[in-house]
Formats: sequence, structure tokens, C-alpha cells
Amino acid sequence: MGRISGMALLQADLVPLLKALRNRCFDNPGLAVGSTNTRIQVTNAVDFMIDGTLYNKAAENNISIAALTATAAAQRSRVRVEVDTAGAVTFVQGPVLSTAAPATPLEAPARTASRATLGYF
Repeated sequence: MGRISGMALLQADLVPLLKALRNRCFDNPGLAVGSTNTRIQVTNAVDFMIDGTLYNKAAENNISIAALTATAAAQRSRVRVEVDTAGAVTFVQGPVLSTAAPATPLEAPARTASRATLGYF
């Protein structure tokens, strides 16, 4: 990624930011553990925008995360929680990494086109 300095801003540096502004969530969805550790919930209704159009997602409980790759005790992974125009919640999982030293920093998985990010876990 390019650098942003006090003197100049490269257009290539703006592309991810502009895409994020076009597909984003306006409210705090209140992501939380669902009824089991293989489910999550969206505790608050949220307004979000995808490709410049506004949508609303009602609160929802017991959304299964069973399709994600399970991590062992010495592993971790970052997961992006996304919503589409129909209000369906989906997940994008990053690489499963070891927690052994030296631990590799977790990176957020790439955004999916035509979806808004609700949060991460």
C-alpha cells in the first residue's frame, strides 16, 4: 500500500477508502455470542449502504458460524461479518494462524463486493 504524506495523496491509496464508504454500516450492530459458541447474534437493528443504496437489517439471533474453519487451542483467525442487500449475514474468514511466538498479526480478510461489513470477531 502506498504512503500518505502531508504533501501528496496517491489515488491508489483512496480506492479502498472510497469502496468502504460506499458499502458500510451506519450503526453499531452489537455483535455478540448467540445461544451457543457456534452461533452469533446481531443485537441491534442497523442501517447500511451497499453500492450507494440504503438498507436496514433487523436484529437477528442464532446465526450459525459452523461453516467456518475451526481453530485449535493454539490457533486464531480473524472473521469479517458482512451483510448483503437481502439482509443475509455472511462471513469471510482470514487465515488460521498459530499463537506460538513469534505470533503473526491477524489481518482482516478482504471485503466482498456488494456487501457491507457489520464487524469482526
